[in-house]
Amino acid sequence: MYQEFSPKQPMTESFLDLLIVFALSSTKYLIGASSALVKDFNFLLSMITTVGGGMTGVIVYLYCWDGILWVKHKLFTTKPHAKVKFNKFRRWLVGFIKNYGLFGIAFLTPVLLSVPVGTILAASIEPNKWKIKRFMLISFVNWSLLFFGIFQLLDINPKDTINRLLRRDQTSHKSSIWLVPAENHQAFRNQKILFFHHQDAGNPEIWRAGRGGA
Repeated sequence: MYQEFSPKQPMTESFLDLLIVFALSSTKYLIGASSALVKDFNFLLSMITTVGGGMTGVIVYLYCWDGILWVKHKLFTTKPHAKVKFNKFRRWLVGFIKNYGLFGIAFLTPVLLSVPVGTILAASIEPNKWKIKRFMLISFVNWSLLFFGIFQLLDINPKDTINRLLRRDQTSHKSSIWLVPAENHQAFRNQKILFFHHQDAGNPEIWRAGRGGA
Protein backbone atom coordinates (compact mmCIF):
# COMPACT_ATOMS: atom_id res chain seq x y z
CA MET A 1 0.00 0.00 0.00
CA TYR A 2 2.58 2.54 1.09
CA GLN A 3 5.05 3.77 -1.49
CA GLU A 4 8.39 5.50 -1.36
CA PHE A 5 8.82 8.82 -3.08
CA SER A 6 9.41 8.29 -6.78
CA PRO A 7 12.79 9.45 -8.12
CA LYS A 8 10.87 11.33 -10.81
CA GLN A 9 8.93 13.31 -8.21
CA PRO A 10 10.38 16.80 -7.71
CA MET A 11 12.24 17.15 -4.43
CA THR A 12 10.46 20.43 -3.66
CA GLU A 13 7.07 18.73 -4.01
CA SER A 14 8.12 15.87 -1.72
CA PHE A 15 9.40 18.30 0.90
CA LEU A 16 6.22 20.37 0.63
CA ASP A 17 4.06 17.28 1.23
CA LEU A 18 6.13 16.41 4.29
CA LEU A 19 5.83 19.96 5.59
CA ILE A 20 2.05 20.01 5.09
CA VAL A 21 1.52 16.73 6.96
CA PHE A 22 3.92 17.84 9.71
CA ALA A 23 2.14 21.19 10.14
CA LEU A 24 -1.34 19.64 10.14
CA SER A 25 -0.28 17.07 12.73
CA SER A 26 0.96 19.83 15.03
CA THR A 27 -2.59 21.10 15.45
CA LYS A 28 -5.03 18.42 14.22
CA TYR A 29 -3.43 15.00 14.41
CA LEU A 30 -6.20 13.09 12.59
CA ILE A 31 -6.13 15.48 9.64
CA GLY A 32 -2.35 15.16 9.41
CA ALA A 33 -2.52 11.35 9.62
CA SER A 34 -5.23 11.23 6.95
CA SER A 35 -3.12 13.45 4.70
CA ALA A 36 -0.15 11.10 5.11
CA LEU A 37 -2.35 8.20 3.96
CA VAL A 38 -3.72 10.06 0.97
CA LYS A 39 -0.22 11.14 -0.07
CA ASP A 40 0.96 7.49 0.07
CA PHE A 41 3.73 8.02 2.62
CA ASN A 42 5.39 4.79 3.69
CA PHE A 43 4.81 3.50 7.22
CA LEU A 44 8.02 4.90 8.74
CA LEU A 45 7.62 8.30 7.09
CA SER A 46 4.00 8.49 8.23
CA MET A 47 5.05 7.75 11.82
CA ILE A 48 7.88 10.30 11.80
CA THR A 49 5.88 13.17 10.28
CA THR A 50 2.71 12.72 12.36
CA VAL A 51 4.35 11.96 15.71
CA GLY A 52 7.02 14.62 15.10
CA GLY A 53 4.40 17.18 14.10
CA GLY A 54 2.20 16.35 17.10
CA MET A 55 5.08 16.62 19.57
CA THR A 56 6.25 19.88 18.00
CA GLY A 57 2.78 21.30 18.61
CA VAL A 58 2.88 20.07 22.21
CA ILE A 59 6.27 21.72 22.85
CA VAL A 60 5.28 25.01 21.20
CA TYR A 61 2.05 25.37 23.18
CA LEU A 62 3.57 24.03 26.38
CA TYR A 63 6.40 26.56 26.49
CA CYS A 64 5.07 29.42 24.39
CA TRP A 65 1.41 29.65 25.44
CA ASP A 66 2.02 32.44 27.95
CA GLY A 67 3.94 34.38 25.31
CA ILE A 68 1.17 33.80 22.75
CA LEU A 69 -1.41 35.15 25.18
CA TRP A 70 0.79 38.17 25.96
CA VAL A 71 1.16 39.01 22.24
CA LYS A 72 -2.57 38.52 21.71
CA HIS A 73 -3.46 40.91 24.54
CA LYS A 74 -0.98 43.50 23.21
CA LEU A 75 -2.11 43.35 19.59
CA PHE A 76 -5.82 42.72 19.95
CA THR A 77 -8.48 44.18 22.20
CA THR A 78 -9.81 41.62 24.63
CA LYS A 79 -13.52 40.93 24.55
CA PRO A 80 -15.49 39.75 27.57
CA HIS A 81 -15.74 35.99 27.58
CA ALA A 82 -19.15 34.60 26.84
CA LYS A 83 -20.60 32.18 29.35
CA VAL A 84 -19.70 28.63 28.40
CA LYS A 85 -22.72 26.43 27.83
CA PHE A 86 -22.31 22.83 28.96
CA ASN A 87 -23.81 20.23 26.67
CA LYS A 88 -23.69 16.45 27.13
CA PHE A 89 -20.34 16.13 25.39
CA ARG A 90 -18.66 18.79 27.53
CA ARG A 91 -20.06 17.27 30.71
CA TRP A 92 -18.74 13.87 29.63
CA LEU A 93 -15.35 15.40 28.78
CA VAL A 94 -15.05 17.14 32.15
CA GLY A 95 -15.99 13.93 33.95
CA PHE A 96 -13.51 11.90 31.88
CA ILE A 97 -10.65 14.30 32.67
CA LYS A 98 -11.56 14.32 36.38
CA ASN A 99 -11.47 10.51 36.44
CA TYR A 100 -8.37 9.90 34.33
CA GLY A 101 -6.38 13.13 34.68
CA LEU A 102 -3.29 13.57 32.51
CA PHE A 103 -3.59 10.07 31.09
CA GLY A 104 -7.12 10.81 29.86
CA ILE A 105 -6.10 14.12 28.28
CA ALA A 106 -3.13 12.53 26.51
CA PHE A 107 -5.33 9.67 25.31
CA LEU A 108 -7.96 12.01 23.81
CA THR A 109 -5.64 14.67 22.38
CA PRO A 110 -4.77 12.98 19.04
CA VAL A 111 -8.29 11.80 18.19
CA LEU A 112 -10.79 14.06 19.92
CA LEU A 113 -9.06 17.14 21.30
CA SER A 114 -6.79 19.26 19.16
CA VAL A 115 -3.10 19.39 20.07
CA PRO A 116 -3.30 22.98 21.42
CA VAL A 117 -6.40 22.26 23.54
CA GLY A 118 -5.00 18.99 24.88
CA THR A 119 -1.67 20.58 25.76
CA ILE A 120 -3.25 23.55 27.53
CA LEU A 121 -5.60 21.29 29.51
CA ALA A 122 -2.66 19.07 30.49
CA ALA A 123 -0.63 22.08 31.64
CA SER A 124 -3.56 23.30 33.73
CA ILE A 125 -3.57 20.14 35.89
CA GLU A 126 0.08 19.02 35.71
CA PRO A 127 3.02 21.38 36.44
CA ASN A 128 5.64 18.81 35.37
CA LYS A 129 6.25 19.60 31.69
CA TRP A 130 8.46 16.55 31.13
CA LYS A 131 5.66 14.31 32.36
CA ILE A 132 3.23 15.97 29.95
CA LYS A 133 5.62 15.47 27.03
CA ARG A 134 6.18 11.84 27.98
CA PHE A 135 2.47 11.06 28.16
CA MET A 136 1.77 12.90 24.90
CA LEU A 137 4.59 11.08 23.10
CA ILE A 138 3.29 7.69 24.23
CA SER A 139 -0.21 8.64 23.08
CA PHE A 140 0.90 9.87 19.65
CA VAL A 141 3.07 6.80 19.04
CA ASN A 142 0.34 4.36 20.03
CA TRP A 143 -2.39 6.07 18.05
CA SER A 144 -0.10 6.28 15.00
CA LEU A 145 0.81 2.59 15.27
CA LEU A 146 -2.87 1.70 15.50
CA PHE A 147 -4.00 4.06 12.73
CA PHE A 148 -1.33 3.26 10.15
CA GLY A 149 -1.06 -0.37 11.25
CA ILE A 150 -4.72 -1.04 10.40
CA PHE A 151 -4.31 0.35 6.90
CA GLN A 152 -1.05 -1.55 6.46
CA LEU A 153 -2.44 -4.90 7.65
CA LEU A 154 -5.67 -4.60 5.65
CA ASP A 155 -3.74 -3.31 2.62
CA ILE A 156 -6.12 -0.37 2.20
CA ASN A 157 -5.05 2.38 -0.18
CA PRO A 158 -7.15 5.49 0.59
CA LYS A 159 -6.30 7.14 -2.73
CA ASP A 160 -7.51 4.13 -4.74
CA THR A 161 -10.63 3.88 -2.57
CA ILE A 162 -11.47 7.56 -3.16
CA ASN A 163 -10.89 7.19 -6.91
CA ARG A 164 -13.17 4.14 -7.05
CA LEU A 165 -15.92 5.99 -5.17
CA LEU A 166 -15.60 8.98 -7.51
CA ARG A 167 -15.75 6.75 -10.59
CA ARG A 168 -18.81 4.96 -9.20
CA ASP A 169 -20.50 8.29 -8.49
CA GLN A 170 -19.77 9.55 -12.01
CA THR A 171 -21.10 6.32 -13.52
CA SER A 172 -24.34 6.55 -11.52
CA HIS A 173 -24.94 10.09 -12.80
CA LYS A 174 -24.34 9.33 -16.46
CA SER A 175 -27.29 10.11 -18.73
CA SER A 176 -29.39 7.22 -19.90
CA ILE A 177 -29.75 6.90 -23.66
CA TRP A 178 -32.98 6.13 -25.50
CA LEU A 179 -33.94 5.83 -29.16
CA VAL A 180 -36.80 8.29 -29.57
CA PRO A 181 -39.12 8.32 -32.60
CA ALA A 182 -39.28 11.69 -34.33
CA GLU A 183 -43.00 12.21 -33.59
CA ASN A 184 -42.29 12.11 -29.83
CA HIS A 185 -39.61 14.78 -29.83
CA GLN A 186 -41.88 17.58 -28.58
CA ALA A 187 -43.27 15.45 -25.72
CA PHE A 188 -39.75 14.68 -24.53
CA ARG A 189 -38.77 18.33 -24.78
CA ASN A 190 -41.70 19.22 -22.52
CA GLN A 191 -40.30 16.76 -19.96
CA LYS A 192 -36.91 18.48 -20.07
CA ILE A 193 -35.11 15.67 -21.87
CA LEU A 194 -31.91 16.69 -23.59
CA PHE A 195 -31.54 15.73 -27.27
CA PHE A 196 -28.21 14.84 -28.76
CA HIS A 197 -27.84 15.84 -32.40
CA HIS A 198 -26.82 12.48 -33.66
CA GLN A 199 -29.04 10.59 -36.08
CA ASP A 200 -29.14 6.82 -36.16
CA ALA A 201 -27.33 5.68 -39.28
CA GLY A 202 -29.93 3.04 -40.04
CA ASN A 203 -32.98 5.23 -39.47
CA PRO A 204 -32.67 9.02 -39.96
CA GLU A 205 -36.07 9.51 -38.29
CA ILE A 206 -34.78 8.23 -34.94
CA TRP A 207 -32.68 10.46 -32.67
CA ARG A 208 -30.66 9.62 -29.64
CA ALA A 209 -31.92 11.35 -26.51
CA GLY A 210 -30.72 11.42 -22.93
CA ARG A 211 -32.16 12.73 -19.72
CA GLY A 212 -30.88 16.14 -18.72
CA GLY A 213 -31.78 19.74 -17.96
CA ALA A 214 -33.52 22.11 -20.33
